[in-house]
Amino acid sequence: MQKLAPEFTIKSRFFYKNLLTMQYQARKEELIAALQNATWVCTTTDCWCSYRKNFIGKTVHWYDNKLQRHKACLALRRLVGKVDYILLAHKLDDIYTEFKIAKKIEATVTDGGSNFMKAFRLYSTPTQTQVISDDEESKDDEDSDMILPTQDITDGTCCDIGDSSKEYHPIPVWDIFEQAVSCNTDGTDDEVSLDAMESSYSLPIHCQCAAHLLNLMANAEEEDRK
Repeated sequence: MQKLAPEFTIKSRFFYKNLLTMQYQARKEELIAALQNATWVCTTTDCWCSYRKNFIGKTVHWYDNKLQRHKACLALRRLVGKVDYILLAHKLDDIYTEFKIAKKIEATVTDGGSNFMKAFRLYSTPTQTQVISDDEESKDDEDSDMILPTQDITDGTCCDIGDSSKEYHPIPVWDIFEQAVSCNTDGTDDEVSLDAMESSYSLPIHCQCAAHLLNLMANAEEEDRK
């Protein structure tokens, strides 16, 4: 190189490493800013193995305020250890939190792998818009998960629930479960403590990839013909 272009100076490996790091941080901040203004967000996730190393990749798709569709590569991470449902839930929750879209994702599309299916079955929670939609559809059944007292606590006499002179305060069943978990501090029930620790994971609604499902069906029919 000195003979072909002596005026050209080759940069070191550290120069390009720092340049790539700065470019990555700049593009990441731009993506986070764009996702903050997004109206509807959807992500896709897939895992694969290459040279005995496991990886997870995520893409994101969203509509802006002008209903223009956008897409981007969200993350590409290395998976260390057994790729079970707990590891997947941990990685997915970290990525959603890192890009500040945990409460904006309408759904995540994956294949039908058992680890993905179990992770979303255990830790999937609806978004705020989905909660509002479900509340409007089930407005007539809004008290179906409440425990209503049928006895007056003050004097111990039974009262009719429809009695307007008595004030009743519905108690959500989920609050009772949370109190039971928080009160379990003697270490006698390890399963409850583990579930309470893992309950911090929050994943969006899960959708199975239709193309992958059709591919499996086609392969199964081809095998049956043979």
